[in-house]
Amino acid sequence: MRRFAYLLSTTQVLGLLTGCGNETSGIDAVPDDSVEHADIVKQDLFAVITLTGTPCGEVVEYVVQGELDYLATCETGDRYRVHVTAEGNVNVVDHSPEVDQTR
Repeated sequence: MRRFAYLLSTTQVLGLLTGCGNETSGIDAVPDDSVEHADIVKQDLFAVITLTGTPCGEVVEYVVQGELDYLATCETGDRYRVHVTAEGNVNVVDHSPEVDQTR
């Protein structure tokens, strides 16, 4: 397998997370107060990973690696680094165990 990365603009991500103006999208622009912060982060990471068309199912855990830098683990076992670059772009990089990280 080879390593891959997706480059998304902040506008694309914010458009997805706000439902792109479509109230029937199933994504709430304003989260419910009863939802825990960790659950909101998992939902947001899932949305960004899904936008790239990669398999995930659901984000089951994540590790904060820095400001706007996360390592997400999906229920499928796939792992992705999701981070925002200095230019404001969102990168999703496959960090699954079977991916050769030396390339």
